[in-house]
Amino acid sequence: MITYPTEGATIVPLNLTITWEPIIGLVRNLILEIKGEYLEQELALEIDLPPDSTSFTVPSGLLKPETQYKISLWTQTQIALSGDDLKSVGIISFTTAAQ
Repeated sequence: MITYPTEGATIVPLNLTITWEPIIGLVRNLILEIKGEYLEQELALEIDLPPDSTSFTVPSGLLKPETQYKISLWTQTQIALSGDDLKSVGIISFTTAAQ
């Protein structure tokens, strides 16, 4: 569960630190995606994170002012014979503040 920013938040600062609750279970890593204003067309960031992480600070200059973004957080686990398994643990949308 993503704890900050919250779903539908507005005036989110451009120097954003995303936070979420600890993930419990057999997780190999987390995948964090941030998509821009044209949510399905502009991928701003995709990063693999350690399974015990609970926050990520977005690199300076990545987010644009007064723009809508969508954050997706995924868990990746290893299934013995069938390979990797991805599961969504949180998806939220927010809008950044003016400069």
